[in-house]
Amino acid sequence: MEQCKPVSTPMEAGLQLRKRETNEKLDKPYRELIGCLTYLMVTSRPDLSASVNYFSQFQSNPNEDHWVHAKRILRYLQGTANHELVYERLTVSDHQVIGFADANWATDVNDRRSVSGIQFKLYGATVSWSTRKQSTVSLSSTEAECSALADAACEAIWIQKVLGELGVQEGRSPLLYEDNQSTIAIMESAGPSKRLKHTDIKLHFVRECVAMKKLEVRYISTSEQQADLLTKGLPVMPFRKHCSSIGVFPRSV
Repeated sequence: MEQCKPVSTPMEAGLQLRKRETNEKLDKPYRELIGCLTYLMVTSRPDLSASVNYFSQFQSNPNEDHWVHAKRILRYLQGTANHELVYERLTVSDHQVIGFADANWATDVNDRRSVSGIQFKLYGATVSWSTRKQSTVSLSSTEAECSALADAACEAIWIQKVLGELGVQEGRSPLLYEDNQSTIAIMESAGPSKRLKHTDIKLHFVRECVAMKKLEVRYISTSEQQADLLTKGLPVMPFRKHCSSIGVFPRSV
């Protein structure tokens, strides 16, 4: 792949692959490829998070189709080898924890589980990110978003505690941005929701965090939702926009 032709995104938008149903072995280093890409994604390339997470689910039984599409990530890296996660030195003293939570509802054709994407910034720089398939099937997009928001709330509280242990005291609560208005409305309502009884624990957790001023939740439009990059493959222009938003830039000479 050293001489491969570059592409603009690591994964096609709307890609849907099925798990292999035959017992035929794939004679390709699929697991090794995913392992190397996972290391890169975890350490410095959040723009790979959605694609690496997606192709990781086929490690136990990959086929040639999975292999071909996974190699697209290498073609993307060929054109972005000089990209890096940038941390700029700021003069402001604002160190409020700012997070983004998003979910891609039931797009996996194999098990119909949703994917959560969360991202956090400190001093304007991305310091934490995660793409994770949800453990249960969500019955609506609102339920999927509630689950992602609960995961983000846990991460926000953890980051705040780490900052406290480091002696960084912040007077303001962590701020979470969510692009699903139904989720925000349900979270802000005092009474239980009949259609979301099975998610009450997660909802009550977020509600209590907001009530106790441990965090704040605000609406953000989908076009500005940076965590959208972490949930699925995107077209070129939105992908590039969100890469810039999370701080992945070409290395300056």
